[in-house]
Amino acid sequence: MTVDEIVSSLRGRAAEQAAPRNPLASLAASGHLGIGHVRRLLAGERAVQDNEIAAFATLVGRFPRDPAVGFFLSLASVVNATRPALLRAERALGESGHVPETDVHAAGAHAFSGYLCWLAMRASLSGAALALYTNLLAWCGSCGRLAAALRNLPDVPPEVTSYLASYEVAPPDLLDTALAVARQGAAEGECPQRAEREAGLVLGYLDLFWQSASVHSS
Repeated sequence: MTVDEIVSSLRGRAAEQAAPRNPLASLAASGHLGIGHVRRLLAGERAVQDNEIAAFATLVGRFPRDPAVGFFLSLASVVNATRPALLRAERALGESGHVPETDVHAAGAHAFSGYLCWLAMRASLSGAALALYTNLLAWCGSCGRLAAALRNLPDVPPEVTSYLASYEVAPPDLLDTALAVARQGAAEGECPQRAEREAGLVLGYLDLFWQSASVHSS
């Protein structure tokens, strides 16, 4: 099994998750999306971001060589750069930045964060790179669909749709670098079956994140 074969499978699965069956996009399309859903999504995203940056730093420490270092640092920079827009979106919804613990640590956000920490500490280099590649595809695809749906809802502030729309397209340079890092790990002798197992888990945890946001509407 090659990296390209694994990528082909993961791309298909990521596209399925970003399809209209995404729970929040489905709620928006049916007119059942509430502001509470959006608040929970943004609170969960903010909670995950802290863990993402810690995970990327851990990966830099474990794999201190290029192109891996540049890839993980670039991801951390992207996440950090989006924080002001995320906070503006939350404030536009009437949030002060303080969200109850039950919302910040909603089951889906907590589970996804736990997976990221495990990935950073235990995954192979190629497995981590492929997981993050797949996450970029699925997350950006879902955010693009959700942003388009929210534009038609009068109660959703533009700051929210603007934040989600910033993820509409997965950055091609990051995707290319992720594949280069995955090939780096494979060239160093990492087991492709292990990498596939490690990366394949990301979509299940990301689905938990979306499902967690979709069950709250107050």
